Amino acid sequence: MKRISSLDGLRAISILMVVLLHTVQHIGVSHQLGVFRLLESSGTIGVYIFFVISGFLITTLLLREHARYGTISLRDFYLRRAFRILPPVYFYVAVMIVISWKWKLGISIGNVCSALFFYSNYVLRPWTIGHFWTLSVEEQFYFVWPLVLLFVLRRHGRAAAAWVAVAVIFICPMIRIASYQFGNQYVRYINGRSFQGCADMIMFGCLLALCSGSEPFERIYGYLARLWWIFPIILIGLLGPLDVIYGNHWLLPFGYTLDGICIAVCVLWCVRNPESLTGKFLNWRPVKYVGVLSYSIYIWQQLFLNVDNVELFGAHFDLKYIPVFFVAMAVASVFSYHVIEKPALRLRDTVEKKLKLAHASAERVVVVE
Repeated sequence: MKRISSLDGLRAISILMVVLLHTVQHIGVSHQLGVFRLLESSGTIGVYIFFVISGFLITTLLLREHARYGTISLRDFYLRRAFRILPPVYFYVAVMIVISWKWKLGISIGNVCSALFFYSNYVLRPWTIGHFWTLSVEEQFYFVWPLVLLFVLRRHGRAAAAWVAVAVIFICPMIRIASYQFGNQYVRYINGRSFQGCADMIMFGCLLALCSGSEPFERIYGYLARLWWIFPIILIGLLGPLDVIYGNHWLLPFGYTLDGICIAVCVLWCVRNPESLTGKFLNWRPVKYVGVLSYSIYIWQQLFLNVDNVELFGAHFDLKYIPVFFVAMAVASVFSYHVIEKPALRLRDTVEKKLKLAHASAERVVVVE
């Protein structure tokens, strides 16, 4: 299977939650926040869903490769990720450089480097690349996890890899609390955005992939799946508002972990039940298309919907222009996907085929010799 059922639909839900956050922020500013603050958790939860999906998808694919070939080709993995992730990001950064030169947005060389090399979650960021902290976390995960997973699978097996994921899930809250209690202003600033501060959210997805099929996990999941619909209600109706109201005092010790558990249960249920009413909606072609566009939408929504974009659209622009920004975001995202992403993916497939043919030819030469 080249695509796992329901994941594109879940991506669509995730990106719409991020878009809702930025829309609500505009409306909230115009109405002195108030009740609109309670909806701000939507964007954060949307990002967490992306993290869990990434962990689940990448680990599933790596496990399939290991089961088939007895190993994981790190070269092929990094090649695929590079062609998938880099072209849209670099295109966006190039556009931002041009816009910054024209309208004096104040993007420094350091900002550009942090975006291009994916460490912006460890530095101060202007609004233009403020959303790159999530991309940085995911790229750091892509760099570290395949190495760790391959090493553990070779030495100790799949169960040990699952325990590694469990250990990360337990350690990350301790790191967040210690950073908040004893860290300086910089450490606190990066606390919830650093890789070590939010890797547990990705590990929930990794743990799903590693534990699926094992008897203890399936027994626990069987009980949870009977009431799966409770988890999104708890996530949106209870945990989200708690995240906003109590902030770090709730998020650091409990919030992130409980959010991750609820999201993980929902993700696995949706993947395993594509014929349910929810599954049919997530796999409906228009919803899947939004999910396919989600990467480009996430990159470009920052330019048109971020509330801090006062240089281009003014500090108090009229809310009637928000539909115009939606259309502009959609056009930029569709352009990025069809003109940048898809050609890059086709080029990736071509390069992969050539590398495999070259590898096969080299093996034949060795056999002949």
